[in-house]
Parts: sequence; C-alpha cells; structure tokens
Amino acid sequence: MSFLLANPAVGRISDLRLSDQPRVTSISNAQVAAQGAWVAPFFQNTLALQAFGQLVVGVNWDQAGDDTPVALPAGAPLVLPATPGPMAQVAAGAQASYAVPGTDQRVQFFVQAQGSVTASGQGQTADAQVSFGFQGTIPGT
Repeated sequence: MSFLLANPAVGRISDLRLSDQPRVTSISNAQVAAQGAWVAPFFQNTLALQAFGQLVVGVNWDQAGDDTPVALPAGAPLVLPATPGPMAQVAAGAQASYAVPGTDQRVQFFVQAQGSVTASGQGQTADAQVSFGFQGTIPGT
C-alpha cells in the first residue's frame, strides 16, 4: 500500500510505504460467553418465537501506539506492541422462525433483531442488527 503525503517542511511530496513485513500471527482476542433463551413453539412446532440474552467477557490485545513521534530508520517496518485490555458485551434480541412443512423442521426461514453494547479499551459502542434468511440441516446429521 502506498500513500502520498505533503511534507510542508521540505515543500515536496514524499512516498510513504506500508509493508506487511514482518508477518506476525498472534491472538488478538479471547472470550467467554453465556447465552440464555426462552423459546415458545406454536402450530405443532411450525412457528417458534424466541427471546435471548447474551453476556460476553474477555480480553483484547490492541495495537495502539502512544502519541510520541518516533524516528525510524529508512525502510524499517512499523510494528506496534500489542497491549491487553478488558472487554465486555451485553446483547439481547428476539427471533421468529418458520419450519417449512414436510421438511421435518430441516428447512426454516427466520427473522431476527438484536441490540448490543460493547465496552473495551478502545471505547464503547452500541449496535443494532436486523437479519433474515433461511437455514437448513443436511439429512442424516
């Protein structure tokens, strides 16, 4: 990836190259989650309504540099150290699913709505989601 930056001290445009070297593989997140649900079946299990809640806690390893400028040798890749920080998420939602008759409940259409609040060392976010689709199970599984 390459970006062009104006350098006002010199009055020219410099080329800044971001390298993917060295390649680093590491864990960036570890979580433990608990979920509870209440399901109400209707019409001989053809229609199901579900309310659910979820709690997630864990740790994120964030690559966040401080605000102190550092002079790097030309061509040196910038690799920021990863620092651990706590994270937590609370989510709640509802789902309705319809099992297609004659499929032994292996094909279902669903609609789901959920809201969540997440807090971590990077700040706090509130999110909402609506999704719909179909799901199926392979016979014999």
